[in-house]
Amino acid sequence: MKKDSGLSVKAKGKTKASSAVLPSVQSKLLTVGLDLGDQFSDFHILDLEGETVETGRIRTTRPAFEGKFGSSARYRIAMEVGGHSRWVSQLVEKAGHEVFVANARQARYITEADNKSDRTDAHKLARLARMDWTLLHPIVHRSEAAQRGIALIRARAVLVRARTMQINCLRGMVKATGVRLRKCDADDFTDSVVVPAELKPIFDPVLRLIKQVNLELAVFDTKLAELGDQLPDARRLMTVPGVGILTAVTFILTIDNPERLDNNRAAGALLGLVPKRSQSGKVDKALGITKAGDPYLRSLLVQSAQRIMQANMKDSDLRDWGLQLAGAGAADKKRAVVAMARKLAVLLTHIWRTGDFFEPREPSAERARQEQNRAAKKARKLAKLQEKLARPRQMPTESVRM
Repeated sequence: MKKDSGLSVKAKGKTKASSAVLPSVQSKLLTVGLDLGDQFSDFHILDLEGETVETGRIRTTRPAFEGKFGSSARYRIAMEVGGHSRWVSQLVEKAGHEVFVANARQARYITEADNKSDRTDAHKLARLARMDWTLLHPIVHRSEAAQRGIALIRARAVLVRARTMQINCLRGMVKATGVRLRKCDADDFTDSVVVPAELKPIFDPVLRLIKQVNLELAVFDTKLAELGDQLPDARRLMTVPGVGILTAVTFILTIDNPERLDNNRAAGALLGLVPKRSQSGKVDKALGITKAGDPYLRSLLVQSAQRIMQANMKDSDLRDWGLQLAGAGAADKKRAVVAMARKLAVLLTHIWRTGDFFEPREPSAERARQEQNRAAKKARKLAKLQEKLARPRQMPTESVRM
């Protein structure tokens, strides 16, 4: 329903919900569904038998929530993730309530309903939380420190997009006059390009704006480097080819805590880099990736995967794997880039958890062992094939009808 400004989603597996209430008394709690709006929020309260106790609407402000849920009564409260879910969940949890923040992407029963309203959304959240809270696919918000770092990265990304739009606008309008601006790096654009004299009065304000954005981006890059120095794990992630300071810091701040993942491979699912599935009976369709999770981090991983597979990159087992998967066709190359991005997510999680460094080539002993295993496997397949070919073929007998 609403996009979240900062969340870290629990990947597949057992979901651990943050709770301020002991499990032994959870069944004795009244259940509240909260539909958070920008100005007003609807609530729906159910008793132990599932009967409606109270419905209503309050302002989406701290005093209003403190007045409604700051009493001695304890509730099980469910809300959808959104722009207000962070501070609201912290406020009501601090008051002693049990809180579940639902993953809106998984709550299709609510988000894609034919009869959808704030009141019915609150009612459905309460019903789901009372029946089985795991149906909400609860998420855990990032820490305050991680959220501040993500805010810096997203502010920088906004400036980069604005600069790209301005530069593309200038190039397109100048090209319409029969002149092309020279190719150059965006950081040097204002000092490198020469705008036709007749267009200079029109484009000078845009050029000054681009120059100012470049100055602000330099400040952001300095802050990003300082943030990377505060995260010792970021330097180890940067030992992976194609992974720079921006990707490493964004990866750490987005996931925030690798122990939330059941295993390293769950990082690919968390960032939407695994294929969707639609299986029914004998039909099992091959679909595109889910594109769940943070789109900005996913785009950074894809860019890193593309850099790894470039011709000027150093050789490594990781690069060899990607090039072998790419093949010759354009479609195969696109799939290989996505597979490489997924592998990068798993690899970065492994390095983060274990404290290891990236090794371009596997140690010789391990490499020799794997070569022996591959050779033995190939020999077994060849032996089975030869055995199959050596068997006498039985000719089918024809039945004669009398």
